[in-house]
Formats: sequence, C-alpha cells, structure tokens
Amino acid sequence: MGNLKGEHNHHWHIPQGRPHSWGYTWEPRTKTVAAVVFIVAVVSLSSLPLLLVTFLFVLGAALSMKLPGRALLRGLLGGGALVFLMAVTIIFGNGLPVAPERLHFAGLLALKGLVSLTVMIMLLGTQPVEQYFAGLAHLGLPAVITSVLFLAYRYFFLLGDQLANTQRAAAARAFRPGTNRVSYKAYGEMAGGLFVKAIDRSEKISRALAARGFTGKMPTGMPAPVTAVDLAKGALTVAGAVILAVLDGRWPQC
Repeated sequence: MGNLKGEHNHHWHIPQGRPHSWGYTWEPRTKTVAAVVFIVAVVSLSSLPLLLVTFLFVLGAALSMKLPGRALLRGLLGGGALVFLMAVTIIFGNGLPVAPERLHFAGLLALKGLVSLTVMIMLLGTQPVEQYFAGLAHLGLPAVITSVLFLAYRYFFLLGDQLANTQRAAAARAFRPGTNRVSYKAYGEMAGGLFVKAIDRSEKISRALAARGFTGKMPTGMPAPVTAVDLAKGALTVAGAVILAVLDGRWPQC
C-alpha cells in the first residue's frame, strides 16, 4: 500500500500519548469495544449536570493517559468548532427570544459532542493508527470498510494541508476574507479547486494501489493478545457506562 503514513501538518495531527501510559498499553480491540459502549451510553444521557461531570471525568482520564495537554486542547477546539456552530444554529434557529428548551437541547448536543470527541482522541491517540485499524480488522469488520476508513484517515490530513496551502496562497494574493460578493466568489473558486484536486488525487491513489496489487483488503499482522488487564479496563469502562445510565434517571435534568 506504499507509505501511507507520510508527513502532515501538525495542526491536523491527533495527539499521541506516551508509550507506557495505561491507555497506550490497552489492547486496541477491547479498547474500541469499551469506547463504543461508553459513547452510546453518553449519547443516551439527558441530564446537563451529569454530562458536564462526565466531560470533566473523561478529560481527566485523557490527561492521565499522558496525552499532551496543548495538543489535546487543539483537537477539542478543532472539533468543538463544528459542535459550537451546530449549537448556535439550534439556539437561534427560531429567532429571538431564545426558547429555554432550545438552550437545553443545544447544551446536551455540545456536551455529548465534546465527550465523544474526547473519547475518540483517546482512542486514536494511544496507539499507532496502523495498529488501531489492524485491531478493527480482527474485530470482524469487513475488509473493505477497514481499508476505506484507513485511507480516509490518512488523506483527511492531506486535505487539511491542501486547505492550509490554499489559504496561504490566497493571503499572498492580498485576499481578505469578508461577507461581500467578491469574497463569496473567491470561496466558491477555492472550494471548487479543492474538490477537483481531491478527485484527481483519488484517481492517482486508486491507480497506485492497483499497481501494487491492492485488492481491497488491508494487510494486517497477528493481533496483540488480550490480557486480563485489558479485560479489566474494558469491564471498568462498561461499568462506568452502566452507572451513567442509572444516574441519568436520578440526576437533575436542568
């Protein structure tokens, strides 16, 4: 499959924990299953205070995995920007005055998004991405889906770098972003150029993979053995998800 790791802009890099942290030594398959169960439990919560406590707890767990604090903050700000835009749209979707139920729903959406994003950063930042996707393959996920996810992850960063290059090129030509007709035209041209480049790159990648004998299945080695410690970590995480579900019915809903 060639060198799919490559180099990418540090602004688009998922923070990596230290190799000897408890998250890094956790076997990828049990870690993935536990993370999915926990996220499902979080998404089902309806109490804002409980979600806030859960977010703070998950943030503390991420830091205990030795994830770099600044890099973790950049990752949360990057993904949180989309969550913020969605929340603002919901809050002001009906104009002013803002209905209390809209504020409540937007708060739920924002906190659930931040918790899920933090868990995903913990999941992807505590082992090499190749090892993680190999674990997915050994979980029984169809080979085509695993390969598509791996390639999408790899080239998402290249797309980010291309976007940054486009922004620098526009700034070098004295372009100043605004809300006027000229700016909208420039945005459209930049978006169209990125779209065309993405299609061209995908065709080149497809030909390169075919030339290397790629048949749609990502080659993986033997999975790491599941230890009692891995099962204990997974059991504790699932137990935490169950506790959240139980507390949600008794915690204040406002």
